[in-house]
Amino acid sequence: MSLFDSRFSLRYIWSLTVAGLVTAFLVVFAGLFKGDFSQKYSFNITSAAPLMDIDTAQVLTAIAAGERVEAIASDYQNRHLVLVESENGFRGWIDARMLAQHESAPEELPIIRTDAISTFTAKTFEKKILGKALEQIETRYALALSVKPLFGRNFEAYFPFRICNFKNGSATGSVRIIFIDGIASSYQMEPVHSDKWKGIRYFPLTNMMISLGWADHAPQWYPIDITAPFPDTFCGGLLRVAAIIIFIFMALAFIGMIPYCLEKPILDLLRFSPSVSKTGGMIWVVMINTFIYYTALSYLFMWIGFSWTALAIGAVSWLRVMLPRMPLLTCPGYVTLMNAKCTKCNHTRSYEKTGCKTLSSVPYNSHEHGSLFSVETLRTHRRTRAESIYIQDVSPKHFKRFLNGDGGKGSTQEGFVEEYEYTFKCKYCGNISTCKICDCIEETTLI
Repeated sequence: MSLFDSRFSLRYIWSLTVAGLVTAFLVVFAGLFKGDFSQKYSFNITSAAPLMDIDTAQVLTAIAAGERVEAIASDYQNRHLVLVESENGFRGWIDARMLAQHESAPEELPIIRTDAISTFTAKTFEKKILGKALEQIETRYALALSVKPLFGRNFEAYFPFRICNFKNGSATGSVRIIFIDGIASSYQMEPVHSDKWKGIRYFPLTNMMISLGWADHAPQWYPIDITAPFPDTFCGGLLRVAAIIIFIFMALAFIGMIPYCLEKPILDLLRFSPSVSKTGGMIWVVMINTFIYYTALSYLFMWIGFSWTALAIGAVSWLRVMLPRMPLLTCPGYVTLMNAKCTKCNHTRSYEKTGCKTLSSVPYNSHEHGSLFSVETLRTHRRTRAESIYIQDVSPKHFKRFLNGDGGKGSTQEGFVEEYEYTFKCKYCGNISTCKICDCIEETTLI
C-alpha cells in the first residue's frame, strides 16, 4: 500500500504550509523582541548625579551639572532608573527624574531587561564572546548595562549573561568582561547557586542545547506591558487582574498550539496515510508528542531553570494532543482523530451509513437520563463534530426541542428515551462498523 493516497495529498501539503507559516511567524516574532537601542536621546543634566552599576549599586563616576548624556533605555523592574552613556565613555544608571525635567524628553524609552537573558556553558561563552569587540557582542547577544573606562582603550563592561555549571547546579546572574584594546580578553563571574538548576537531571538535553548555542539569543527588550494602560484605582486594579488572567489563558493556548502546528505534517501523515494502521498511528502520535514536548520543556529550562509551573504547562499541552476535550486548549486530540481510520484498510472518512436498529425504548426519567441530554455549547459541538466520523449521521435530532418544552407533551418532558445502533460500511473494503446513540422522542417506536 502506498504511503500517500491521492485524496489526502492536498491535506498533507496544507499541513506543510501551516508548519512553514508557523515557523516563519516564530522567527519574525522572536526577532521583534531582540530590541533596537541604536536611537539614543541626548540631554544636559541640570544637577550633579551619581552614575551607578545596577548590579552592585557601585558608583562608577559622577555626572556634573550641565554634562551631556545619551539616554538608552529604562529598567523593566524599576522605571525610576534610566541607562545612560556619558561623553567620557561611562555607561550606567541614573535617576529618571533627571531626564523628566527636559521638554524634549521622549514619553517612553525602550524597556530593557537587566537580569540574565542569554545562557552559555563556560566553554561556549569563551568561544563566542572572547575575541569580540563591544559592538559585535551588543549587536549579536545583549546590550552592556555598565561600561567603565580603565586606561587607554581598555575598559570593563557588565552583561546580563548566564553561565551554567551543570556539575554543581550553579549559574551566574551576570558577567563582567574586560576589554583590552577594545577586544574582550577575559571575564569575571560569581556563581549563584540555585535549586532551579539542580533539576538539570530531569532535562539532560538542556546541556546539549546550550552547548549548540540555542540559548544565547534571548530577548532583552520588553515592548509590551499589559498592566500599563490600567489606572491606579480600584476598578483599574480589577481590570488589571482580569487582563492578567486572560493573558495567562492565551499564553497556555499559544504554548500548546506551537508544537502542534510544527508537528502537524507528521501527525497528518500518520492520520491520512493508508500505509499507517490505526493502532500504529496512535502509538506514533504518543511517542512523537512525548518527544516534542520534552524537547520544548528542555528548551524552556534553558531560560528559567527547573520550574514546576513549566512542567504543568507542558503536561497540559501534551495532553491537548492526547485527549479530545481539554478545558483550556481548543484543538481536537489527534489520538481521537485516529478513530476516523478504517480498522481494516486505513482509509480516512470512508464510511457510509447502511442501517439503523432500535435497541431499547424506555420512559423518560430526569434522574436517569438528565445527564445524557445536557445541551452542548457551540464550542463543544464543533469539537465533537471534528472528532467523530459519525456525527453528521447519528447526532440526536429531537432532544434539544424536547428538553426546551417544545415536544408534543408540552413542558412536562414526558416521552421516551431510545437507544439506536447505526451500522456503517467502508466504501473501499466493505468493513462493517457500528455506533450507538440515545435520543428523546414523543412516542415509542417499539411495539
